[in-house]
Amino acid sequence: MSSLCPKITDMHDSVKLSDLNWQDETFAIFSFVDLCRLHDSLQLLGMLCHPWVWAKADGSKIIVDGFKRLDWARREGLNSIECMVFPPGYDPAKLMIERIELKLFESSLNTAEKAQIVSKLDHSCSRETVLNTYLPRLGVAPRAGAVEGWKQLADSSRELLVATALDEISERAALELSGWEQQSQTKMVATLRELRCSASIQWEILERVKEISVREEIEQLQVLSDRGIVDILRDSNKNHREKTQLLRAWLYRRRYPRVRAREERFVRNLTRMNLPNNLRFLPPPSFEGRNWQLQLSFTSPDELLEVLEKLRNPVLSAQFTKLMHG
Repeated sequence: MSSLCPKITDMHDSVKLSDLNWQDETFAIFSFVDLCRLHDSLQLLGMLCHPWVWAKADGSKIIVDGFKRLDWARREGLNSIECMVFPPGYDPAKLMIERIELKLFESSLNTAEKAQIVSKLDHSCSRETVLNTYLPRLGVAPRAGAVEGWKQLADSSRELLVATALDEISERAALELSGWEQQSQTKMVATLRELRCSASIQWEILERVKEISVREEIEQLQVLSDRGIVDILRDSNKNHREKTQLLRAWLYRRRYPRVRAREERFVRNLTRMNLPNNLRFLPPPSFEGRNWQLQLSFTSPDELLEVLEKLRNPVLSAQFTKLMHG
């Protein structure tokens, strides 16, 4: 029989819900998601699995597994529920591991649940076991610092954990945000939830805000509270995609003011030259280096010759020199 099924046959007992210490959440792993499907199942079929309860030496009884099911029973007005009751002498660390093992097999876990599991495991077994056994099972690379990062996320604000559990904020972004100062974290969580952008764009926005903060020696909250960002987010005439693009452009200008100014001059000068429509003139990345690109489309040799001929005078002009040298 597995460790999840104790060999003691008399561990099942009827437990009065009033005897449970509902405030003790030592074993709780919160999902932060809607429980409608679970409640529907409970209403239709009742409890298919017995909750776990630990009878402590001081006489109190605390919930180990089945928090949501027992809470449903209490709200339904039930007085007692048959539970798996673990005796006072049962090793709490072993019980925690068994509770987590059960959780790992129940269903897919969201990021918030994974963070709580890592945190609880780190207090129940060796760091080596967490790294080499449990992180891979959770889909987490067992690299240095990983446990600390996930524990930090587990201790983060409810707002961040809820947004992460609902996939409104990506796992990578959540782990990064868990290290931010509280007010900055709260502001960024609200911003990303409103924008509803992809994981890669979330990371880009976080990186830009961090870089601006370091470059200008200001708090991340100051960056996020700038009037430019506030106006973008409050614009009722823009949808979330348009706001995302405007915010990315604003952050880029703020992060790279010289490059952005150079880009704007380039576009103005290029427009004034009135080059053929089937031609694209591209500067080197960030205007660094000497490799410029000319892209043109044509349908015949004659059209190509015509385009090249039209380029002769503009290329020899002072305007073209200005275009390249800013």
